Amino acid sequence: MHFSYGAYGANLMERETVVAGNMAYNEGAFTFDIMANEKPIKVFGNYLSCWEKQTDGSWLIKKHIWNLHC
Repeated sequence: MHFSYGAYGANLMERETVVAGNMAYNEGAFTFDIMANEKPIKVFGNYLSCWEKQTDGSWLIKKHIWNLHC
């Protein structure tokens, strides 16, 4: 089987964002397509990101986890 990992048609669906002081998290789902043997495959999964507010006011991702369902 031949895979081409150039993803296209990406879509993020944020479900929840919570901010508590200088920490925050957001979670949601995603979909995108890849080509395998010249046929498109829909890939979907979930993600969770943990953020920390920096002294300059910007936010930095501290942890990020995701899983795929193909």
